[in-house]
Amino acid sequence: MTISTENFLKTIFLLQNDEQTLPSPTAVARSLDITNAAVTDMSKKLAAKGLVIYQKYKELSLTEEGEQIAVTTIRRHRLWESFLLEVLDVPLDKVHDEAESLEHHVSDYLTTKIDEYLGFPDFDPHGDPIPDSSGDFPDMSNFVFLDNIERNIAYKVTRIEHHSIDNLLKLRSLKLIPDSRVDLVEVLDEGDSLLLIVEKEKIVVPKWLAKKVWVKPLKLLSDLPFDQEAIIEDVVADKYKKRRFLDLGFIKGTKINKVMSAPSGDPCSYQIRGTTIALRNNEASQILIQYE
Repeated sequence: MTISTENFLKTIFLLQNDEQTLPSPTAVARSLDITNAAVTDMSKKLAAKGLVIYQKYKELSLTEEGEQIAVTTIRRHRLWESFLLEVLDVPLDKVHDEAESLEHHVSDYLTTKIDEYLGFPDFDPHGDPIPDSSGDFPDMSNFVFLDNIERNIAYKVTRIEHHSIDNLLKLRSLKLIPDSRVDLVEVLDEGDSLLLIVEKEKIVVPKWLAKKVWVKPLKLLSDLPFDQEAIIEDVVADKYKKRRFLDLGFIKGTKINKVMSAPSGDPCSYQIRGTTIALRNNEASQILIQYE
């Protein structure tokens, strides 16, 4: 499969599913920075190969085979973004462009090994969903925009809009990046901005920028009752601490329960994978869980 074909199919899929935009030839041309005539020519060629459904003056759509190729390309891209940031320290504003090239030159075998090494992440560094090896995307039904959060609930940043480098750099400067913890203090300026606590620091965010950020409410391991078993969902920590937690077995999908605590309630001991591990409450609050 050629690079141009993979990019073409990926663009149609992303326009329809990520950007909620009808994948018209004009929209595809704008995204790929090519002419409408080039889009029409490519569409006809890929339609003949059974990858695209093309009708003159109609939006483009993918066949089942075309969608499979698009999803595989997206999976490779987003895993590369994760690897570049977490392992090679490539800055957040550069991982996308680097992954654009790498996504076309990696085998399924290496893609699987990268996935395993990273602990089977559901989302890339921008919070974009990573399809699994079967092509299924993670659930995002509980994501809400940052401007809709409530007080007295802790949230985790799950996704940020990254098509504008200026917005991306602004969000990064405010620490509003995936995995950051966010709490609402109050709404300011007659609803035009939010006073937030992000990673223990107070910041003011205008509502227009808050609409570029998705979050979800947190369930923390530190709040796990003794009589309740849970499943690890994610680790909200910098990459070094996250690597340590992964090495200790705190991997998505792993069962865990609280078995003991100090008289003061801190630290507590947890049973995971047949091993008992003691964590301070501030460490346990970095681990997200789901109750069974």
